[in-house]
Amino acid sequence: MIPLLVAVAFAQPPVEGPPPKDPPAAKEATRDKEKEKAKPKAEAGPPEFEVQFVDGGNIRVVILEPMATVTTRFGKLEIPFTELKKVDLGFRYPAGVEAKVSEAVAKLGAPAFRDREEAEKELLGHKEYALSAVRKAAKSGDPEVVRRAEPLLKKLLSQVPEDRQHAKDYDLVETNDFTVKGRLELPGLKVKTKQFGDATLRVDEVKAFRTLATVVAGTEITVNAGQYGRQGWQMWMDTGVDVKADEAVDISASGTIDQWPQEPGKYTSGPGGTAAVAPGFPPVMNAPGMPNGVVMRGMANRQFQSGMLVGKVGPAGLPFPVGAEFKQARAGVGGRLFLLIAPSNWGNDSTGTYKVKVKVGE
Repeated sequence: MIPLLVAVAFAQPPVEGPPPKDPPAAKEATRDKEKEKAKPKAEAGPPEFEVQFVDGGNIRVVILEPMATVTTRFGKLEIPFTELKKVDLGFRYPAGVEAKVSEAVAKLGAPAFRDREEAEKELLGHKEYALSAVRKAAKSGDPEVVRRAEPLLKKLLSQVPEDRQHAKDYDLVETNDFTVKGRLELPGLKVKTKQFGDATLRVDEVKAFRTLATVVAGTEITVNAGQYGRQGWQMWMDTGVDVKADEAVDISASGTIDQWPQEPGKYTSGPGGTAAVAPGFPPVMNAPGMPNGVVMRGMANRQFQSGMLVGKVGPAGLPFPVGAEFKQARAGVGGRLFLLIAPSNWGNDSTGTYKVKVKVGE
């Protein structure tokens, strides 16, 4: 039998001495960590964009405007420039030009021959900015105006590039989360450039601008088979990455998708695809920039394999096999990169995801 005194001693918690002192080096490390936590986090700088001008030129700029005000049919939106991916600008008159065009069109039916002749010359000088007004004049109820406007319209169409002949009267604004039609309310765009320092770009001279933030080497993209591996080849994923014709393209992919989810794990595929041919698409294609007739690695009988990761450059581009790895020293064509997973040969939609890394220009 254990004596009571001893039993009580065992039941008491052991008495601890003072905690050991930290060595000087440990104290310094702890202080450094606390200082690092206390430091305010650096804010991201203004976004960098590539601006494309109406005359075909382009330049890289840092946009200094904090917010973009977009007027839509549902009201005004305030969008931070840091959230913008791309903006395609619609038709705009330079300052004062709209009034001059309207005045010249009115003079096409003037009583004096000289006034009518001068009006024609002035409208020809305004080129694309006169197109819309002259089109309307050619359908007016004044025979003299119509007689002058019809040949004038033909002359203008012969002088104006085709892509500017039917310029939209709205801007297409693409963000990280949505795309909207509206009107960007900016008389000028405040920017900083390496070449000229601070400057203000006239919005009527800008055709489009796109963020460069998406073109980051090694950016990982998730391609969901449930959304982008469906039957019909209709749903393409916009990667947000733009390539140029003379840029290198390097794409790598990993992961596994299930092509027959009814029996999970039994019929799976990686980015390279399976031995089966994907249904619903004609036997095509080569990578962008590849000569016709070249049979690409990873294609069965010149057809895409079920489960394969597929790409295209531009909304109307020809699909090409990406697989687990795709490298090309020169893209051959320029535009936005889209990705899709070739649908299951079983005729159903797949599940799962591929992780994709895209590098351009390196």
